[in-house]
Amino acid sequence: MKLITILFLVVVLPFVQSKIFAQEEKTFYITNTTYEAYQVDKVPFAMRKMTVVPKDDSIAIVDKIFYKTSLKDGGILYLTADRKSYLLAIDKPEQVGFIVSPNGKDWSCYFRYKKGKNEKSIPPPDLSNEEAGLLKEAVGKIVDPRIHYYHITYSSFVSRANTYFAEDSLPVIAVSTDTISVGGNNFIKKSDGLYKSPGNTYLYMPDNETLVFRDPDMSSWASFYQKDINNANKLISQEYKSEKELAATNKAISNMKNGKSKAIIDSYFAGLRNKKNDAALASTITKYWNSHWPASPAYKVIFLDEDFHIATNDLGIPLRKSISAWVVYKENNQCFGQWHEYGYEYMGGGTYAKELSYWKMNSRDFYITKETSQGREDLHSGERFTFDCSLIK
Repeated sequence: MKLITILFLVVVLPFVQSKIFAQEEKTFYITNTTYEAYQVDKVPFAMRKMTVVPKDDSIAIVDKIFYKTSLKDGGILYLTADRKSYLLAIDKPEQVGFIVSPNGKDWSCYFRYKKGKNEKSIPPPDLSNEEAGLLKEAVGKIVDPRIHYYHITYSSFVSRANTYFAEDSLPVIAVSTDTISVGGNNFIKKSDGLYKSPGNTYLYMPDNETLVFRDPDMSSWASFYQKDINNANKLISQEYKSEKELAATNKAISNMKNGKSKAIIDSYFAGLRNKKNDAALASTITKYWNSHWPASPAYKVIFLDEDFHIATNDLGIPLRKSISAWVVYKENNQCFGQWHEYGYEYMGGGTYAKELSYWKMNSRDFYITKETSQGREDLHSGERFTFDCSLIK
């Protein structure tokens, strides 16, 4: 498996003049938290005190780095590279405060730099929750200069409830040369102009002005977008239909499936070997799969790991024990494979759940890579791959 980390660094405008932005370590003391349970050992930012290390473009707390991101009003919010944790510096009378939150909405922790009346005292509790409102307001002002909005012109999906990709407009980010993020969903490049999400939706981009989203199986189900809102509205008023664009999309998908991509995937499955001989666990995974997807019954489980591995949180506390495995199944005499993590949730006290669970490792930085002389394929967790049935009995 190949791990890639992408950091988002954004040019910012000045926010507040404060000593906390000097490049020296400072210690902050907690004043309040909106976490449902104040558990210092389980909640990363509910610590009694924290050391802050400011730099020109970031702030480090424990093992997390928060990067500057500009706001619409010229202020600054700090985000982790995965953009899931937020930090806001605020000025209040007689204090300088930090807010740290894992999601910017519900759970936050509040800290102050200045101590109380003497060196040994810590800042008094602050139960006003004023900071929570400030953080929510700041999150709503985030500016990402990479975002471009595309506007719908036509959708042939049965209903909008069938897909995420039939909204009136969608935020689109070119994350890298081979990854496009749309509304938080990452699409990986498969061939020129053609991308695919771990959920198997296709994205076709024949030019910089046009997007087409197509269902993985139904070739007539698709949504069509234009970057220019005026052009999109004009097409809607003309009762635009999409036969030409849909035909081009279907052709691109067909070419990809029949071209080098299929050859690389076939090569991968031809060389796939089971790394763990555990018939009981394989049977448990097969039963789990068949109970959830009875229309696509599994006929083989292939383990990618020799044994379970333990996933932990930032504090080293176990979350689950799991093992990576392919499930191979058939539909309409075609063979398919998907890989996930299978295992057991941690229940505390050194024990794990008895019921099997599975996890889709669908972040953009976690995937299996297969490289051959014909090129490279990135095999994402949860993505469905078809291959020659003769390769796996």
